[in-house]
Order: sequence, then C-alpha cells, then structure tokens
Amino acid sequence: MTDLTKKNAVPTSDDEKPLSDDELRALLKEVPDWKLEYSNTRELCFLTRTYSFKSYEVVLSFHQKVGLLAEEQQHHPEMVSQYGSVAIRWWTHTVGGVHMNDFVLAAKCDQLYQETLT
Repeated sequence: MTDLTKKNAVPTSDDEKPLSDDELRALLKEVPDWKLEYSNTRELCFLTRTYSFKSYEVVLSFHQKVGLLAEEQQHHPEMVSQYGSVAIRWWTHTVGGVHMNDFVLAAKCDQLYQETLT
C-alpha cells in the first residue's frame, strides 16, 4: 500500500488551487488504477475508478465502507453502485478540482477494496 493511506483529509479553503498537471501525474503513480476524467468544458478534473465485485451483497458492503470512511474524513465522493461494481469519483469542491485529499481517499478506497476481497 502507498504512504497516502497513512494520511488524512485536511480542511480546505476557497483560496487553494487544484493540483497542477505535474502533481497529478506524479500522484497517479501512487494509485495506478485510478484515472483522471475531465468535465466537457475541461474546467473540472475528477479522480475516478470503478471497482468490480462478484455479488450485489459485496457491492453494498463496500459502498457502505467507503461511505463511513468519507464521513470519518469529512470528504465525500460521488458513488454509483450497481450489480457487480461501484464507481467512485473524487474531487474537491472548494478548490474546483483534484486536491491531495482526493488522492488520500482514493488510496484508502483501494485499501478497503483489498480488505473486502480477502
């Protein structure tokens, strides 16, 4: 697991900026299964991943674990659950894009996924 899992989300302020392209590329190496996705106008950047599961029961369990993590960290993703998968999209509203918090929570989601599969 990456060192990002040892960090926690921190409060952000309106004067903070999203991560730069260089910072995004470097951090993506820490969570290689995640991708950057852009809005139609390319004004917003999101960090996205879809996790696969063998049953809806496990989908629901994972969804709940991520929800509890998000509540604990006070940083909440967009999640779409359906039979066999959970799609997660992180971004930080206050900075208008992807922040270090999003990478921290993405790494923590990967850790939860590994725990869920075992």
